[in-house]
Amino acid sequence: MDNRFLYRSSLKSKDIPKFQMMGITSELILSKQVFPKNIEITSFLNVVFNVEFKNYVMKSRTLILSRTVRVIEGCSENEYQNYRRKLLNFVEEYYESEEVSKNISKSSISKWVTGE
Repeated sequence: MDNRFLYRSSLKSKDIPKFQMMGITSELILSKQVFPKNIEITSFLNVVFNVEFKNYVMKSRTLILSRTVRVIEGCSENEYQNYRRKLLNFVEEYYESEEVSKNISKSSISKWVTGE
């Protein structure tokens, strides 16, 4: 996902339209890079949106997405700002941990190549 700066700048704005937040959430949920397995989406939904869905919903990313969009659409302004902040924190933490793991793998590969 190369949209990290776009996501951050959009989510930092307090006036982000709901459709834009729905789009960011959609890209995250549908991304196999961010969530390789559907079960991993469960903790994301708990942390960001404080929701849990039944097991049959968690087997389909499109069902997960439709339910999450309904949550965003039906929330109050205070809840929406809370979701925005939590989503921003998730995006920042995800990309920070992704960069750390890239640096670790580059370091271990260079050690392997040089024979250290």
